[in-house]
Parts: sequence; structure tokens; C-alpha cells
Amino acid sequence: GPSMDYLERAFDDAKYGWPSTEPLLEITLPSSVDQSLAPPGQHVMNIFVQYAPYKMANAMSWDDIKEDFGDRCIELLARYAPNVPAAILHRQVLSPLDLERLDPKGILDATIESFGGDENALAEQIASLV
Repeated sequence: GPSMDYLERAFDDAKYGWPSTEPLLEITLPSSVDQSLAPPGQHVMNIFVQYAPYKMANAMSWDDIKEDFGDRCIELLARYAPNVPAAILHRQVLSPLDLERLDPKGILDATIESFGGDENALAEQIASLV
């Protein structure tokens, strides 16, 4: 984030059970080193988003809000890279709940923990950028 205050504010929402209104975006472009991941002239972008609580306040459900949260993340990215939203051809938003569904044995959770993370994470994969 732009400052330590920004990072603290990003976490504040999550500690009270709300997805961050100003999340921290950790972005990788794996197709920049492995061109077989996307067609020529396109890329795959992965965004690991901090902070998105597993347990939501007020009986909110990730199934109901994850696309809106994904939109918020793309809007935030557009502040720094305004051409990206129009270049997205496909996206997949994976909430903490989705990650649990994909990994019922908790392997991903253990991997995230080994990097000092916690359950306040949302992975959003945006594939096939022009």
C-alpha cells in the first residue's frame, strides 16, 4: 500500500468482519515468465487480496458479495493502471469460502500460514488480459 496508515486501515474493516474497502493487492503476472499460460499478446494476472475475513459480520455471505468485492479490487487497481479494467477478458473471484471448498483438507490454509498470512485473504484470478 501507499503507506503504513493505508495498510492499517485496510485491515481495520476485516477485523470487524467486513471486506476491506481499500484492500491491499498483491499482484503477479505469471505469464510474463511462462508464455504458455496465455495466448500471444495476452497475460494472466493473479491478485491476492488482503484483507477479506473468513467470518463475515451481520450474516453476510461471500457467495452474495464476492463479485462486488472483485469489482472493488479492479476499481482500486484502475487508480494505478487505468487500462486494465477494459482489458479483462475473463476473471474468477475466489473467496475464503471458495478456497475452503476447493481445499477441504486445509492445505492452502497451511500454505498461507507458512507465509505469515491469515484467514483474511481473498484470491482473485484474472485471466487472459489483453
